[in-house]
Amino acid sequence: MGSKKHKFVHIDFPDKSPAEIAAESKAMEKNIPEKETGQDSEEEHKDDLPADEQPLTQMEIVEAEKEGDEVFSISEGYIPPAPAPQNFGGNGSITIRRNESKEVITVTYRNKDGSYDQAALDKINHIMRCYEDNSERDIAVKLVELLDAIEDHFGKKGITVLSGYRTPEYNRKIKGAAKNSLHILGWAADIRIPGYKSSQISTFARKKYAGGVGYYPYTGFVHVDVGSVRYWQQTRRKKKSKKRAAVKRRATRRAGSKKYRVSRTPAKPRTKAVKKSAGKKK
Repeated sequence: MGSKKHKFVHIDFPDKSPAEIAAESKAMEKNIPEKETGQDSEEEHKDDLPADEQPLTQMEIVEAEKEGDEVFSISEGYIPPAPAPQNFGGNGSITIRRNESKEVITVTYRNKDGSYDQAALDKINHIMRCYEDNSERDIAVKLVELLDAIEDHFGKKGITVLSGYRTPEYNRKIKGAAKNSLHILGWAADIRIPGYKSSQISTFARKKYAGGVGYYPYTGFVHVDVGSVRYWQQTRRKKKSKKRAAVKRRATRRAGSKKYRVSRTPAKPRTKAVKKSAGKKK
């Protein structure tokens, strides 16, 4: 299909059974603060905009992801095999749209006998290509199955892929971006669903225990991948109080002025003067 060849890295994931992963995932979910589970108040999510209200560029998406992208050991020179396909309950048909090109496809990628239609998968590979140079890579079928299940749960009206496959070269252009991101393997996607909040999507995706789920409430998207099971959440840096900053500036100016300059010469200790009374001569 004319895809460009790239050098990839080996990713070592823990060798655990599905039952062990599910058990660990449930334990992790219990320890997630309530505000991460999508059950918090509307006030907490006032910046969590519905899917298509907040436009994002590829650069902004990668910049946001550097806060909590994948962490794992790597070694050069090996392309890891894609994870085995897994049916997460989707109907085998999916609608995908891309914001950049306004492309929309609807394909049935899974046959009735459980096999996969390669022509349909090729169309998915194309629409989820890297928009930096239009490079394509085989998208993991397990990821397609996960996206299908998520789409079906929220009304079967399509899923918006903000970022799918990304070349290693493109990742390296972004200062601070994860060099070992699963996007470069075709195992990850950043998504939105029109009319739904990222909190709702991330909560459902975590319940599938399919891989990583990154929740980005302040940029309005969800990262899903089919690597190891883990969760993370975007945080917002606290803004400095304008009032406090103004007080600090005034104090700095005063300290530098002659009127308010403090002498560094140690003061001499004060002593009480003692009056000696002259004795009367007898």
